[in-house]
Amino acid sequence: MKLAALKGAGIVHLLRIAVAEELAAGQLVAILSDLPLPSLPVHALHAFGRQVPMRVRLFIDFLAARFAKLA
Repeated sequence: MKLAALKGAGIVHLLRIAVAEELAAGQLVAILSDLPLPSLPVHALHAFGRQVPMRVRLFIDFLAARFAKLA
């Protein structure tokens, strides 16, 4: 869909993060930016079982904070 929009085929509804570079470069223009996207669940999988190391917990918290800013 992003490629179609870049080729001028029409309007697409995508996550801003997916087209951030194209928006910054002026290749795409945001319209209807007040129209919210539906929220999508994000899951973090790890191989540590029930005892999650602190470094993994901190990384997951970091990702959660970053994704929250994008919403």
